[in-house]
Amino acid sequence: MRNVFVLLLGTGLCTVSSSAQQPSFTYTLRLTDPALDRVEIVLDTGPFREEEIRFFLPAWAPGNYYVNDYGRWIDSVRAFDSLSRPLKVHRAGINEWRIADARRLARITYTARDIPEDSLESLPTTLNEITPGYFYANGPTVFGYVDGYLAVPCSLRTVFPADWKVWCSLDSLTPFGFHADDYDQLIDCPVLAGPSTIEEYRFEVNGVPYVAVFNSETKVPSDSLVEYMRSLISHHTAFFNEVPFRQYYFLFNFFVATYRYGALEHANSSAYFLRPPVNARGLRQSTITQVIAHEFFHLWNPKIITPTSLKPFNYQKGPRVHSMWFIEGLTEYYAKLALIRSGLVPRSFFYEQLRGLALENSRENLEQLGLKAGELGVAPSMYTKGALVSFLLDITIRDQTGNQKSLDDVILALNRQFGHEGRPYDDRTLIKTMEKLAGVDLRRFFKKYISGTEVVPVDEYFRKGGLLYTYVYPPFLGWGLDVDEGGQLFVNAVAEQSTAAALGLRAGDIVRRINGTDIPADLDSVRIIMRKLDSVRVGEPVRVVVERDGASIDLHGTVIGSPLPNVGVVEDPDASGAATAIREGIFHIP
Repeated sequence: MRNVFVLLLGTGLCTVSSSAQQPSFTYTLRLTDPALDRVEIVLDTGPFREEEIRFFLPAWAPGNYYVNDYGRWIDSVRAFDSLSRPLKVHRAGINEWRIADARRLARITYTARDIPEDSLESLPTTLNEITPGYFYANGPTVFGYVDGYLAVPCSLRTVFPADWKVWCSLDSLTPFGFHADDYDQLIDCPVLAGPSTIEEYRFEVNGVPYVAVFNSETKVPSDSLVEYMRSLISHHTAFFNEVPFRQYYFLFNFFVATYRYGALEHANSSAYFLRPPVNARGLRQSTITQVIAHEFFHLWNPKIITPTSLKPFNYQKGPRVHSMWFIEGLTEYYAKLALIRSGLVPRSFFYEQLRGLALENSRENLEQLGLKAGELGVAPSMYTKGALVSFLLDITIRDQTGNQKSLDDVILALNRQFGHEGRPYDDRTLIKTMEKLAGVDLRRFFKKYISGTEVVPVDEYFRKGGLLYTYVYPPFLGWGLDVDEGGQLFVNAVAEQSTAAALGLRAGDIVRRINGTDIPADLDSVRIIMRKLDSVRVGEPVRVVVERDGASIDLHGTVIGSPLPNVGVVEDPDASGAATAIREGIFHIP
């Protein structure tokens, strides 16, 4: 059964003079009876100047964009004056309530139900989770706002069981109390709470504090993960040459079996619902490390480098973002690049990632898909094709400028000219801004591959970047092998057009020797011999001695290649000096 929490909004932590008719907002988050499946919220506001106010729950959550209409999980909205006398409340829509006689308003109460993650096509990080073992809430699911008062500062106080701790990236007022400059900041700082079984790891990078919280049902190699986080933090902050926060929280929720996984960026934190790492082996190149690199880069894009379509936030109308390919695709490209530039993984890993992106090359119009994110969510191709076109834009800029300018220069300039000045860029004309900053013509590329439906010619662009998009026909042995009860290795299947078929192997043959090595009777030794066959190459000689119907048969020939190729990305050994410089420049930290 799901746990229950109570949000008590308004306990007098923040007050202003009633004569000024300026309301104050204080939020208290309280967990009570774990046997219930809903929460009560109380908002103490103080009086308003208006006779009637409009109270809302957001329709969507920044970073996810999909319109969820969180008001669907809100019930029993009531309002009271300072003497606890009820005021009239009218529900005007899915996410809206109107409260009369607001000049006497002192408190708003309502209940919020837990949102099951299988009830929406949305990331679990955008919802709330209430269980006996932990509590997680993304702000838009539980915190309402009064229309016209988003800029009012507020406080948050949390009340949980005595043995629980709470983690929130807002500035702390007390161990269980926090301050937000405005509503936007309040709901951009999710809350995670739970008992001492939740592991906390505090560390610093260049004197700045970070907190990693591991809410996991299995043991997590936290030391190794924190070390990789240090590397990515150092890389990203060195790339932008700034640390735009006082503290940063990583809120990890690791679960083996869940309906959906995901992550969500915030201004000074990021939240994750992922499968737990089994051990430290392979963690460097794991999905977890890649997602961390992606979400931390989001701190700048789009949290600081923000498009006009997202600023200011309209929490009742799903955004129409022309530059979603830039927000998600470019971020994904730089996340992959960060793993190389930080030294966490070798170049071969990056090339394998490029291979995957090139294989998913599509005709989808990324600009149109971005405009539909509120209806459909962020399309998968925004990450795959979006990352691919970002990489090719990097190559294009470097190629047209003799490697004197790059996508790095464009991002850093956008951060200086828009992020540092606190003004959004016009995402309808983003490509023109990028052209101006890079000094190159990008309109044709944009119209064909981003706002158009042409398939990107990866071969052509990869060569400009000193790479080859190759087609490799791997060895195709094509036999199925098994061991019988007596420990004998035998053939149980033979594939057509394979090496086994060319040799004349048949199902039922008992294998006695392969390439001069006798087949032993113990299974472990058989496995060693079979692993050696993984390294054979097309065209190499192969010889197999089998027993068939009591007779020994010597079969020999050469290894045949697969009729279907494997695609690979490799460095071009014949690349020109210019192409080589572009390739090396991409891996260089500016």
